[in-house]
Amino acid sequence: MPTVVPSGAAGPRLVALSALLMVSFRRSKRRCALLLEEIPGQEAFATRMVKLQNRASEALQQPYRELQQALPGQAVVQGDESPTKEGRTKAWTWTFVAPSSTLFARRTSRKAKVIREFLGSAYSCILNCDRAKMYRAC
Repeated sequence: MPTVVPSGAAGPRLVALSALLMVSFRRSKRRCALLLEEIPGQEAFATRMVKLQNRASEALQQPYRELQQALPGQAVVQGDESPTKEGRTKAWTWTFVAPSSTLFARRTSRKAKVIREFLGSAYSCILNCDRAKMYRAC
């Protein structure tokens, strides 16, 4: 089959809509499935939502890597972290904002090693931050 033909019954727009509902609008997989059954008339259930979410995640891997590789080359970066959970474990959503992009990452650490993971140990440009302890190590 040509690469433009989607594998399965969901095309790129349905995959993107599903990801948008689950990530940006923070709807549960069950509620997303109910919405997809009502509006576009797609047969949906929670396990299908997981499959659509995985397809969206796979499609974004390469662009995410490209953003991550470009981040250390930015002259100015704004960094911040917000508490969240990953299952029952404490986690933080790290945000790195550059002039042309924003990168989000969830990590179970709030230490300077996360900053070095994204900016590199030799980052010598401007890092705007709230001066929390972990930023002093960079």
